[in-house]
Amino acid sequence: MPELNSPSLMDRSTTPPPAVSGERSTAVPGGSAVTMKDIARIAGVSRSTVSNVVRGQPTVQPETRERVLSAIAATGFRPHALARALRERTSGVVALIVTDTGNPFYASLGVGIERAAADADVLMIVANSRCDPTAELALADALISRRVDGVIVGDMSVGATFPSILADNGIPVVLAGCGVGEDDRVGAVDTDDEQAMDAVVQHLHARGHRVVRYAGHSDDHAGGARRRAAAHAAAARHGLRVLDGEAVDDDGATAVITHNDLVAVEQLDALERAGLRVPEDISVVGFDDTPLAAHRRIDLTSVRCDSVAMGRIAARRILDAIAERRLATDRELLPCELVVRGSTAPPRPHDTRPAPARAATTHERGRRP
Repeated sequence: MPELNSPSLMDRSTTPPPAVSGERSTAVPGGSAVTMKDIARIAGVSRSTVSNVVRGQPTVQPETRERVLSAIAATGFRPHALARALRERTSGVVALIVTDTGNPFYASLGVGIERAAADADVLMIVANSRCDPTAELALADALISRRVDGVIVGDMSVGATFPSILADNGIPVVLAGCGVGEDDRVGAVDTDDEQAMDAVVQHLHARGHRVVRYAGHSDDHAGGARRRAAAHAAAARHGLRVLDGEAVDDDGATAVITHNDLVAVEQLDALERAGLRVPEDISVVGFDDTPLAAHRRIDLTSVRCDSVAMGRIAARRILDAIAERRLATDRELLPCELVVRGSTAPPRPHDTRPAPARAATTHERGRRP
């Protein structure tokens, strides 16, 4: 997944391919590269037929398609991406914007996007906004000037306007994992946080927890407040009290619900330093069920949401919008599943819990709305 400022991947060598044994040489006079016209001559078809085969048009007869594909395979012909972009007024590039390229959730999201994009012969680039409104606007300007075909947003600041700016310029935008936004011209694919938090709270309630703490991050990220609100609403429905904040004090909380797996791991580390054991003294629940959660030494109960599928769906929405020359406006919530592991257990009586050696806090890194 190349970064936004990485060298272009569209540059192609113009060195002619070697002749293939049993085939006539396809190098044209003067040693120039093989062209679509050359492929048409070798296959005995028109140039427009070659173009239809390259673009995957279904109107070409199977036998004709095979002749063209054989000529392409024999010559190593590769369509010139820049020429096609100029002809079709597209760049063949979609962008993924995140706030932390080190977050494993975004890595999985990017896998889904990249696979779908590659199937459509589209390049994906990644840009990091650091959840900075000024950087977001600068990125929007850069993507518009580079004529990207579509943008998928994995995270953004609260009240971010850059998705609307992109839409104003005719660029389809899909939010993936950061809410649905207020602009109905912007599509969205997200987890169903209400359903997910209901499953988390039911699990903790069934094990006897009645006071829990929500450890998230500052609500400057678009989805942070949404997930926190979902946790509070689910707790109210099931009779649990939720305390906000990242410190684990001697306040009666017997479990910690975290914003994502990275926050959960930071909590596990901080709790251990404070002299508290998980799950004997306090339970911890993560979100996203990244590969880290299943690590034997972490063994984290976490909400599983298929981030690869989310990326694939978001990319498909963008690619469809590009093909139909429209904005991507569809919105969808994906179901989640609670995966129970060893970080949750029934609470110990409060008077038998050891007092924490010191308050345990998490850091800002890796937070995802």
